[in-house]
Amino acid sequence: MYKTPEQWLKELNVQANPSEIARFMDAQKWLDQKHPNKQKVEEIIHDNCVEKFLIGKLVIRDFPKLKKASFINSGDLLKIEIINCPQLDDFECMGSPIKEIDFGESNKLERIYIPDNLLETIKIPANPVGLVKLYVHNNRLSSQILQILAPFVKTMPIGMPFKYYEYSAKDKEKLKSILSKQVSQTTEISSSSTSNQSQPRTETPKKSLAQLQAEHIFYKNFFDNYLQNKRSELTDLKNRMNEEGNRQLDAYLQLKQQEDRNKNREKRLQKDLLKKLTNEELQKISDISQEISDLEKKVKDLEMSVQTEAMTESFQISSWLQGLFK
Repeated sequence: MYKTPEQWLKELNVQANPSEIARFMDAQKWLDQKHPNKQKVEEIIHDNCVEKFLIGKLVIRDFPKLKKASFINSGDLLKIEIINCPQLDDFECMGSPIKEIDFGESNKLERIYIPDNLLETIKIPANPVGLVKLYVHNNRLSSQILQILAPFVKTMPIGMPFKYYEYSAKDKEKLKSILSKQVSQTTEISSSSTSNQSQPRTETPKKSLAQLQAEHIFYKNFFDNYLQNKRSELTDLKNRMNEEGNRQLDAYLQLKQQEDRNKNREKRLQKDLLKKLTNEELQKISDISQEISDLEKKVKDLEMSVQTEAMTESFQISSWLQGLFK
């Protein structure tokens, strides 16, 4: 069931001396031994100061009361999968050569903090209704995934008191620079990681059409659910007003999205709307409307990139076939 550190290192094609190997423990074995009674566990926290470093893949399954899981500089984690942990609201993993994290149906997550790894894939719940903070900077996520997540850069009020989505701790100009380069960043792994001590920085290889299509389906499902919730929220807010009020509101929202908008007309509409709505309500409606518009554009951009890749691949195959019969 469990692998020894030697077996993991051999699988990773990494050589290490015995003193280094002795510092590691199979990640699944560590979890099963530390928390044999899953029914009462509310926190899973690896303490690298007193515990052995972890290595390998980890499945966190059937912890009904689990609220938080934390793995900071925990060693050589390669993949984490979360299954049937319905109360999980806080997850953090940093400083590992981990390539994939699958959050399953953990839709009560409020904070996901996973920077400074080697992540290529993250599977976020399709309907994370409580998500407040999302940090994924310094990984190997494709530029496509970064663009999909880009709307979370904005500070978006989702209730009173205000809570905010955050893409990363980096300022927004740096984030724009990352996206404009069309390649994902790589990261140096913690010195506690034996498998990546001398690993050079490299660019993520170009993804195949099949990978892009799978990525597109997954994230489109995610945003379809998210957009549906946002549209419902906007409809509920607008239903508080009469037909005339909604006409004014639609005109105001449309005007807000125009770069060369008429400022005087915008102020007049705003003044009329503030007779029917509080300033906070109007701001919330405006933010949700803008968010929906941005997300719809991101989904369209993603579809366009997949179509472009399909056309490119089709052209390359056609050229190759023509070359065969010359």
